[in-house]
Amino acid sequence: MKNYMRYFKTIPAVMAIALALPAMAVTEKEMEEARAITAKAYLRYANDGSGYLDDVQAKSMSELTGKLKEKEKENLKAFNKVKVPSDYASWDKARLVEFWGVTFFTSPELSEKGKAARSRVKKQINSMNISAPAPEAPAPSPAAESETLPAAPRRFRPPKLSWPKSRTSLPTRKPSWKTPTKARPHPARRATHGYMSWCSPYSSRW
Repeated sequence: MKNYMRYFKTIPAVMAIALALPAMAVTEKEMEEARAITAKAYLRYANDGSGYLDDVQAKSMSELTGKLKEKEKENLKAFNKVKVPSDYASWDKARLVEFWGVTFFTSPELSEKGKAARSRVKKQINSMNISAPAPEAPAPSPAAESETLPAAPRRFRPPKLSWPKSRTSLPTRKPSWKTPTKARPHPARRATHGYMSWCSPYSSRW
Protein backbone atom coordinates (compact mmCIF):
# COMPACT_ATOMS: atom_id res chain seq x y z
CA MET A 1 0.00 0.00 0.00
CA LYS A 2 2.84 2.37 0.84
CA ASN A 3 4.45 1.67 -2.54
CA TYR A 4 1.24 2.65 -4.32
CA MET A 5 0.99 5.88 -2.34
CA ARG A 6 4.60 6.69 -3.17
CA TYR A 7 3.87 6.07 -6.86
CA PHE A 8 0.88 8.43 -6.87
CA LYS A 9 2.94 11.12 -5.16
CA THR A 10 5.57 11.04 -7.91
CA ILE A 11 3.05 11.56 -10.74
CA PRO A 12 2.49 15.31 -10.08
CA ALA A 13 6.25 15.88 -9.88
CA VAL A 14 6.84 14.18 -13.24
CA MET A 15 4.02 16.14 -14.86
CA ALA A 16 5.43 19.42 -13.51
CA ILE A 17 8.88 18.63 -14.95
CA ALA A 18 7.36 17.75 -18.33
CA LEU A 19 5.43 21.00 -18.46
CA ALA A 20 8.48 23.02 -17.45
CA LEU A 21 10.59 21.68 -20.35
CA PRO A 22 10.43 23.97 -23.39
CA ALA A 23 8.80 22.47 -26.47
CA MET A 24 10.98 22.21 -29.60
CA ALA A 25 9.97 22.93 -33.19
CA VAL A 26 11.82 22.35 -36.47
CA THR A 27 12.66 25.43 -38.50
CA GLU A 28 13.23 25.64 -42.26
CA LYS A 29 16.98 25.99 -41.78
CA GLU A 30 17.15 22.92 -39.54
CA MET A 31 15.05 20.91 -41.98
CA GLU A 32 17.47 21.82 -44.78
CA GLU A 33 20.45 20.81 -42.64
CA ALA A 34 18.87 17.43 -41.84
CA ARG A 35 18.22 16.87 -45.54
CA ALA A 36 21.86 17.66 -46.40
CA ILE A 37 23.05 15.21 -43.72
CA THR A 38 20.81 12.48 -45.14
CA ALA A 39 21.89 13.15 -48.73
CA LYS A 40 25.58 13.07 -47.84
CA ALA A 41 25.23 9.76 -45.96
CA TYR A 42 23.12 8.23 -48.71
CA LEU A 43 25.62 9.19 -51.46
CA ARG A 44 28.52 7.91 -49.36
CA TYR A 45 26.98 4.44 -49.04
CA ALA A 46 25.58 4.34 -52.59
CA ASN A 47 29.07 4.59 -54.18
CA ASP A 48 32.12 2.91 -52.76
CA GLY A 49 34.40 5.46 -54.43
CA SER A 50 32.87 8.46 -52.63
CA GLY A 51 35.23 8.49 -49.66
CA TYR A 52 35.93 12.15 -50.22
CA LEU A 53 32.50 12.94 -48.77
CA ASP A 54 33.82 12.21 -45.28
CA ASP A 55 35.68 15.53 -45.40
CA VAL A 56 32.80 17.54 -46.89
CA GLN A 57 30.98 19.91 -44.54
CA ALA A 58 27.62 21.19 -45.78
CA LYS A 59 24.53 22.46 -43.98
CA SER A 60 22.36 22.89 -47.07
CA MET A 61 21.70 21.08 -50.32
CA SER A 62 23.20 23.90 -52.38
CA GLU A 63 26.50 23.66 -50.49
CA LEU A 64 26.56 19.90 -50.85
CA THR A 65 25.73 19.91 -54.56
CA GLY A 66 28.60 22.27 -55.33
CA LYS A 67 31.12 19.83 -53.80
CA LEU A 68 29.90 16.63 -55.49
CA LYS A 69 31.49 14.72 -58.32
CA GLU A 70 29.66 13.52 -61.41
CA LYS A 71 28.83 10.08 -60.02
CA GLU A 72 27.28 11.52 -56.87
CA LYS A 73 25.34 14.10 -58.86
CA GLU A 74 23.84 11.24 -60.86
CA ASN A 75 22.87 9.35 -57.71
CA LEU A 76 21.44 12.55 -56.23
CA LYS A 77 18.63 12.58 -58.83
CA ALA A 78 16.98 9.56 -57.21
CA PHE A 79 17.36 11.23 -53.80
CA ASN A 80 15.60 14.40 -54.96
CA LYS A 81 12.60 12.43 -56.27
CA VAL A 82 11.49 11.56 -52.74
CA LYS A 83 8.85 14.01 -51.53
CA VAL A 84 9.45 15.88 -48.29
CA PRO A 85 6.41 16.82 -46.15
CA SER A 86 5.72 20.49 -45.59
CA ASP A 87 4.21 20.28 -42.08
CA TYR A 88 7.58 19.90 -40.37
CA ALA A 89 7.09 23.15 -38.43
CA SER A 90 5.10 21.15 -35.84
CA TRP A 91 7.74 18.42 -35.50
CA ASP A 92 10.07 17.86 -32.60
CA LYS A 93 13.52 16.24 -32.75
CA ALA A 94 12.14 12.71 -32.35
CA ARG A 95 9.82 13.20 -35.31
CA LEU A 96 12.67 14.65 -37.38
CA VAL A 97 14.93 11.67 -36.65
CA GLU A 98 12.10 9.26 -37.36
CA PHE A 99 11.42 10.71 -40.80
CA TRP A 100 14.98 11.03 -42.13
CA GLY A 101 16.33 7.91 -40.41
CA VAL A 102 13.42 5.52 -41.08
CA THR A 103 10.53 6.81 -43.22
CA PHE A 104 12.65 8.44 -45.91
CA PHE A 105 14.60 5.27 -46.68
CA THR A 106 11.44 3.25 -47.36
CA SER A 107 11.07 5.01 -50.73
CA PRO A 108 11.55 2.63 -53.70
CA GLU A 109 13.46 5.30 -55.70
CA LEU A 110 16.54 4.92 -53.49
CA SER A 111 19.26 2.36 -54.10
CA GLU A 112 19.62 -0.56 -51.70
CA LYS A 113 23.26 0.24 -50.99
CA GLY A 114 22.40 3.81 -50.06
CA LYS A 115 19.68 2.67 -47.62
CA ALA A 116 22.41 1.30 -45.39
CA ALA A 117 23.05 4.86 -44.18
CA ARG A 118 20.08 4.80 -41.78
CA SER A 119 22.11 4.42 -38.59
CA ARG A 120 24.53 7.19 -39.53
CA VAL A 121 21.66 9.55 -40.38
CA LYS A 122 19.93 8.87 -37.06
CA LYS A 123 23.10 9.53 -35.08
CA GLN A 124 24.00 12.78 -36.84
CA ILE A 125 20.49 14.26 -36.82
CA ASN A 126 19.98 13.30 -33.19
CA SER A 127 23.02 15.43 -32.30
CA MET A 128 21.52 18.53 -33.91
CA ASN A 129 20.24 21.43 -31.82
CA ILE A 130 16.56 22.12 -32.43
CA SER A 131 15.39 25.65 -31.74
CA ALA A 132 12.59 26.42 -29.34
CA PRO A 133 9.43 27.81 -30.95
CA ALA A 134 8.85 31.54 -30.80
CA PRO A 135 6.52 32.57 -27.96
CA GLU A 136 2.98 33.25 -29.05
CA ALA A 137 1.67 36.77 -28.76
CA PRO A 138 -0.63 37.13 -25.74
CA ALA A 139 -4.29 37.42 -26.53
CA PRO A 140 -5.66 40.93 -26.01
CA SER A 141 -7.65 41.35 -22.84
CA PRO A 142 -11.29 42.46 -23.01
CA ALA A 143 -10.30 45.78 -21.42
CA ALA A 144 -7.74 46.46 -24.15
CA GLU A 145 -10.26 45.59 -26.86
CA SER A 146 -12.76 48.01 -25.39
CA GLU A 147 -10.15 50.77 -25.46
CA THR A 148 -9.43 50.25 -29.14
CA LEU A 149 -13.08 50.29 -30.17
CA PRO A 150 -14.47 53.69 -31.22
CA ALA A 151 -16.77 55.36 -28.78
CA ALA A 152 -20.46 55.05 -29.51
CA PRO A 153 -22.15 58.29 -30.64
CA ARG A 154 -24.02 60.10 -27.94
CA ARG A 155 -27.78 60.10 -28.15
CA PHE A 156 -29.22 63.46 -29.22
CA ARG A 157 -31.48 64.98 -26.66
CA PRO A 158 -33.39 68.14 -27.61
CA PRO A 159 -33.07 71.01 -25.14
CA LYS A 160 -35.94 71.75 -22.81
CA LEU A 161 -37.97 74.78 -23.90
CA SER A 162 -39.20 77.18 -21.21
CA TRP A 163 -41.94 79.63 -22.08
CA PRO A 164 -41.30 83.19 -20.80
CA LYS A 165 -43.71 84.51 -18.20
CA SER A 166 -45.62 87.53 -19.51
CA ARG A 167 -47.46 90.12 -17.54
CA THR A 168 -50.69 89.30 -19.33
CA SER A 169 -50.66 85.72 -18.24
CA LEU A 170 -53.93 84.34 -16.96
CA PRO A 171 -54.52 84.26 -13.19
CA THR A 172 -53.94 81.05 -11.44
CA ARG A 173 -57.38 81.19 -9.74
CA LYS A 174 -60.14 79.56 -11.68
CA PRO A 175 -62.35 82.28 -13.11
CA SER A 176 -66.09 82.37 -12.40
CA TRP A 177 -68.18 82.55 -15.53
CA LYS A 178 -71.45 83.44 -13.71
CA THR A 179 -72.84 86.90 -14.43
CA PRO A 180 -72.65 88.97 -11.25
CA THR A 181 -76.08 90.11 -9.94
CA LYS A 182 -76.77 93.60 -8.60
CA ALA A 183 -76.92 93.73 -4.84
CA ARG A 184 -80.38 94.49 -3.52
CA PRO A 185 -80.83 96.75 -0.42
CA HIS A 186 -82.26 95.44 2.76
CA PRO A 187 -86.12 95.67 3.01
CA ALA A 188 -85.92 98.01 6.02
CA ARG A 189 -83.48 100.26 4.18
CA ARG A 190 -85.72 100.29 1.14
CA ALA A 191 -88.71 101.56 3.22
CA THR A 192 -86.66 104.20 4.93
CA HIS A 193 -85.15 105.28 1.70
CA GLY A 194 -88.58 105.73 0.16
CA TYR A 195 -89.91 107.72 3.08
CA MET A 196 -86.88 109.96 3.31
CA SER A 197 -86.96 110.63 -0.37
CA TRP A 198 -90.64 111.69 -0.12
CA CYS A 199 -90.05 113.96 2.89
CA SER A 200 -87.00 115.56 1.43
CA PRO A 201 -87.39 119.29 0.71
CA TYR A 202 -85.58 118.76 -2.49
CA SER A 203 -88.09 116.26 -3.66
CA SER A 204 -89.97 117.04 -6.82
CA ARG A 205 -93.23 116.49 -5.05
CA TRP A 206 -93.17 119.84 -3.37
